[in-house]
Amino acid sequence: MFASWKARALATGSARRAYDEPMKRFAILGVLVAFSASAEPAKREVKQPTKAQRAAYKKHVKAGWAFQRASKWADATREFDQALVAVDGDPRALTELGFSAMNAGDFAKARKADEQAIQLAVDGKTKASALYNLGLVFEKSGDKIAALRSYLASLQLRPHKAVEQAVTRLGAKPEAPPPFCEPDAKPCDCIRREAFDEIEDQQGSCELSKDVPPVKGFHIYHIERAFHFEHADYLLDEHDQLVAVLSSGFESGHGRNSDEMTLSKAEVTTVGGHQLLRIETVDELTITTLPANDDDEVSLESHTRTLVTLCEVGIAKTRCPLREVPLIDEYTGAGPTKAMLDLAVTPDGVATIKLVKGSTDAATNKLIGPHRLW
Repeated sequence: MFASWKARALATGSARRAYDEPMKRFAILGVLVAFSASAEPAKREVKQPTKAQRAAYKKHVKAGWAFQRASKWADATREFDQALVAVDGDPRALTELGFSAMNAGDFAKARKADEQAIQLAVDGKTKASALYNLGLVFEKSGDKIAALRSYLASLQLRPHKAVEQAVTRLGAKPEAPPPFCEPDAKPCDCIRREAFDEIEDQQGSCELSKDVPPVKGFHIYHIERAFHFEHADYLLDEHDQLVAVLSSGFESGHGRNSDEMTLSKAEVTTVGGHQLLRIETVDELTITTLPANDDDEVSLESHTRTLVTLCEVGIAKTRCPLREVPLIDEYTGAGPTKAMLDLAVTPDGVATIKLVKGSTDAATNKLIGPHRLW
């Protein structure tokens, strides 16, 4: 198991960046990476939809759009439901179903559809839209904290005036998210809410892992849920606040849709007298989507990213100024793209992000430049 981790680490070695000051490394991670691999669900056989299923899907999607334009939300909801009967797990149909169900007043159905769309969406635009829709559902249901979390997550993916107005409407600022875990809350409840948007899910298990965390006093929690074979490992600090998701995964649609994030690196170094935790993960998302027009071709989209999180540790309150910076961002689909960033930290605590190759979206553009870590 450790050998397989080592191979993955070598494979992503080109993404690693040297700091400007010699750093003292902690030897920590044989077991930490091994546990995430042991939690991976068995891969299912991929089963593509038949021609008849694809035709039914397109028929219902087109009908749903027509009912949306006429503001006949119950009828639109029914059509997108039928589209998902024909081809389950399609992110676009799920997003449309969530929007239609919300406007029809069925918040439970809208929430479920939005959550699945967020999980399955490959591109940031679709996921950002679904997060905004989910935020509206939470807000209309009276859960302002959950609504704010969804709005802020949407803004991280795509700046949008309507989402910014929603955040302001709730009396918050885009740069000031609520705490991951409120005082006296149970860590597993906070993790379930973050992972599944609910805490009363009896199907999901959550337990404190015995694996060694990268920082003394931190804790690792492992969660699983039978729905879509979901699993994840959460790293929390000594105050039960989120540091990073170390690994995660799901699979749906008879194997057509899958996501697997694995940990490739976690180390504590000393920079300018400060302890800096650097976590690298590799996230591989693959989704099969269907066109809603008369083209019968099935589209296979994949999104692979090497993500870096930087946190200052060994202080009263752990700070993570940079989260999930996409050092490598590669998309294959209708238009293959690849972007590479460079991240360097100087002894005075300034992390500078530069574009090395390719182009970036609006969210990543906000990351380029200097960032003061302390």
